[in-house]
Amino acid sequence: MQEYPKAIADYTKAIELMPNLAKKYGDSLAPIVKNFQAETYGLRGDVYVKSQQYQKAIADYTKAIELNPDLVSAYFGRGVVYHKQKNINASLADYNLALTKDVNLLPAINNIGLIKYEMGEVEAAIQWWQKAIAINNQFAEPQLALAVALYRQGKRDRALELAQKALAIDKNLS
Repeated sequence: MQEYPKAIADYTKAIELMPNLAKKYGDSLAPIVKNFQAETYGLRGDVYVKSQQYQKAIADYTKAIELNPDLVSAYFGRGVVYHKQKNINASLADYNLALTKDVNLLPAINNIGLIKYEMGEVEAAIQWWQKAIAINNQFAEPQLALAVALYRQGKRDRALELAQKALAIDKNLS
């Protein structure tokens, strides 16, 4: 519904209530509450990204990682924000950290390919997209990206084949 201020307020309230939950239920539930709090910071970070409040998103993702260093979505989300801000080194670092937690995280693999392509490292980009496709050949975005890269290299037939397959998988890419 894109009611970002309301969503932010709700997540903020949930974050504020969590220390009381930990106190109320004691040490036995503290790890669960801490993990829930990390997830909530990450979700609020996602809303901050959607409302283009990037510094607040970075702060929330960072807090989420402090609370749960294994929270893959927080590394990925922060990587997205850094990419939007053209902070390529930080973006790549966070995508790679996410991949240390989940080696098959397709959005991170795809986005590393995009960054490599933007940097002019077309062969490296192709390798990342091929890796994504090998993991899941129904993920359309890396197929379309790979098609563009191959087209640029003059491999038009393969590029057209991949582009058609990507568009058949996801009509929204057209």
